[in-house]
Amino acid sequence: MCYGRLARKGKGTGLVVRAAEKLYRMGYDVKLLMFDRPLDEKGRRQIDQFKPAVPFEFILNHPVEENEQLFKRADVFVAVEKKGGWCNTAAEAMACGVPVVASETGTADFLVNSVTGLKVWRHPYFIRKAIQKLIGNIPLQQQLAGNGYTKIQTLDWPHLAERLLEIFKEQWLKQDRPH
Repeated sequence: MCYGRLARKGKGTGLVVRAAEKLYRMGYDVKLLMFDRPLDEKGRRQIDQFKPAVPFEFILNHPVEENEQLFKRADVFVAVEKKGGWCNTAAEAMACGVPVVASETGTADFLVNSVTGLKVWRHPYFIRKAIQKLIGNIPLQQQLAGNGYTKIQTLDWPHLAERLLEIFKEQWLKQDRPH
């Protein structure tokens, strides 16, 4: 599964598609599951013209409140963005207990290579190799999914608010104050 924003190359969707196509040509039983909400007519046209050399399902305008059901259909989620501050889709996949393959971009807070997911360079070869590592390796899938789920829970708002309060308190206590 990957985010299907075809209109923005920086999202890395084309890289994931190329990796999946190669896996399919190699004889792996793979199917791409993609989703998007096209922003404009150009994006809609690209989706309409999308014809990868791998079986796929492209879900359009999926309601965000039903993301959990969508993510749980995936065996692995791949996110290889070029730039960005936080990769919502990879975090959502982890929160749904799905193993993640991702680039460094937007995942530094929660993706620890080979612990909470598999970190890859933005190239179809490395994406394919990571997916191959997961195919058929149920113990690794379960380990990454479990560790990812546990890690992402520490980043929910109550945990983050508590951590910020701890940091503020530590900084306040370190300040020099007149006696």
